[in-house]
Amino acid sequence: MKELQYDLECNCEVPRFIIMRYFADPVKLVESMKAIKSVKQLDDNSWELEAKWLFYKARLTLRRILKYDEVIYFIEKQDGKIKGSSYIRFIILPNRILKKYVIKSLFVYEGSLGTLVEFLAEGYYRRLEKEFEKEINNLVRQAVSS
Repeated sequence: MKELQYDLECNCEVPRFIIMRYFADPVKLVESMKAIKSVKQLDDNSWELEAKWLFYKARLTLRRILKYDEVIYFIEKQDGKIKGSSYIRFIILPNRILKKYVIKSLFVYEGSLGTLVEFLAEGYYRRLEKEFEKEINNLVRQAVSS
């Protein structure tokens, strides 16, 4: 079992729902995952992802659970020779004194190709860290203009 933990910080005064909106949108989150080629919504909380690594294609099922201050995604691949399951948990922790948010992120994977999945997850988190505050500011602008 592989486990990765990351913290993201948002040094901006925004309502919690803006940050929740960002993490609750799986399409937005997988945009920076280079291996994901398409996303198809199955119902309100389920999606099918098409992933491609070199010469290997896979269909993954993604399920979302929303809570007051956290978003959890379960990702599974149970068909074919290569199987695996994982979850990503984002916990949004406000710090009212410092006027910022800390987002605790936990990624757990169990299955084949653990080293490759860990490498891809680390790259994803690096890209997410670079884009996160910019995306939050875009959501704030959209909310203000609405």
